[in-house]
Amino acid sequence: MKSVSYEISYILLVGAVIAIAISALPWVNKQIQLSFDKAEIKNVKSQFMRCAEKILETARTGSSNKCIFSVSRGDLYVKEDGIYYKLSRDGKICEEHKFALIDYFHKLWERCKRVKEKWTYELKWFYPKNDSVIVNGDVIVEFPSGSKTFELINKGVASISFETPIELKGKMIEVVRRRVEKDKVILSVKIY
Repeated sequence: MKSVSYEISYILLVGAVIAIAISALPWVNKQIQLSFDKAEIKNVKSQFMRCAEKILETARTGSSNKCIFSVSRGDLYVKEDGIYYKLSRDGKICEEHKFALIDYFHKLWERCKRVKEKWTYELKWFYPKNDSVIVNGDVIVEFPSGSKTFELINKGVASISFETPIELKGKMIEVVRRRVEKDKVILSVKIY
């Protein structure tokens, strides 16, 4: 009789452990997803810093550069004023704050906002209008009669803007200096 009661209590104990494990599974899954989101944010932030140097090099010298991002959970896109990354989740992926400059040298800004139960983290590379880069390299100007190449060696300062199709998303960015206007460097951006 005692062996039957031990077997029943063992079965009840195993059943209780299985029930607790099954009920905890959604919470554990949410925590794992949250850690993946935070890891992607950290990786994308460091990749933005490396890409910022390449963008400035392209603006100064006219060389073409590629930036590769590890983006699988959020969106990477380009607007005229900068390159953006956005990730929205139900879990708290960041501390709430307005857009703030987090790295002056790399021109990197971030924001975290909460709307109801949704958290949105945004990162952007934005070159301010009151700052400037020294331009070096060759600029080719197309005229109706042909083209002419001008060499720029520390001869001017310019702000940066982007020329790209609207709302392209992807994981790799290719930046090429398109043209230099009197106070602006226009970069062409392709996203793959």
